[in-house]
Amino acid sequence: MLKMNSRTRRLLQTLTVAVLIAYTTLLAYQSLSRAVHNAEVDGSIVKLGNYLDEDRDTYDAGEATSEIPSVTATMRPPTTKLNDVFISVKTTKLYHRQRLPIILKTWFQLAKAQV
Repeated sequence: MLKMNSRTRRLLQTLTVAVLIAYTTLLAYQSLSRAVHNAEVDGSIVKLGNYLDEDRDTYDAGEATSEIPSVTATMRPPTTKLNDVFISVKTTKLYHRQRLPIILKTWFQLAKAQV
């Protein structure tokens, strides 16, 4: 165990508290800066600051683009064939003799068309 004198321990505690205070202040600032600020003026709610009243997404704006959407309503069948698949099994030296017969037995049963 590392022995520290009281002055070093006190300095370490002070630095830890300072870091925690700075981190807590940063978290509080971020959470408060992202909040929507509203004010009630003459019975109606008005947004304050630089918050937008409407969404400015280009998709919702209806702007025409020359891009063709990549998502279609129908799905293409997979182009992977059984001969395209290669399965590799790694065992450790300790378990190799126990696991290898089981792996080979199940592999030959499940992939008869390939072997």
